[in-house]
Amino acid sequence: MKRILTTLMTIMLMMGMAGSAETVYQEIPLPVSAQPTFYTCTDASGNTYDLFEIVKWQEDENHHVTAVTGRFEYANNGQTVTFPLAADFSAMMLSSMTDADMWMIPVTDLRAWYISAYLYGTAPESGKIVFAYDVSQEDAAFDFWFITVRIVLNDAGEIAYMEYEYVPWG
Repeated sequence: MKRILTTLMTIMLMMGMAGSAETVYQEIPLPVSAQPTFYTCTDASGNTYDLFEIVKWQEDENHHVTAVTGRFEYANNGQTVTFPLAADFSAMMLSSMTDADMWMIPVTDLRAWYISAYLYGTAPESGKIVFAYDVSQEDAAFDFWFITVRIVLNDAGEIAYMEYEYVPWG
């Protein structure tokens, strides 16, 4: 959401300067009140982590994601935690894993987004997404490894908002 608002403000600024002899481009920062406060995890050593790796999710009978399970990246305890999704859940996620531009899109249905972005629009024949987290290391047949996000929790401890975070390999 922050990126969309910043982009819109930059475009508006550029349009206002279109008549000037010299065009000046600048990013106008959002007010602090408009920026999400991402949830963090602090380990026993006092290190704070904000990147959350989703390793699996839970669905209801209609295949709507109701909760996600994951761990905070680089946290030395490696324990998983499950967060329910809020009724008004929303996200900004990567449009496609094959898109070189890596643009973000608004998402309210994680399962539909994942099938579109990572499974090329084709749901598994069984209808069930297989998570690497649930299979043995010898079994290479899975649909979902993990995705890295930052999360915002509401007062009830549910994920109200998440934002995809690109983490380069290597």
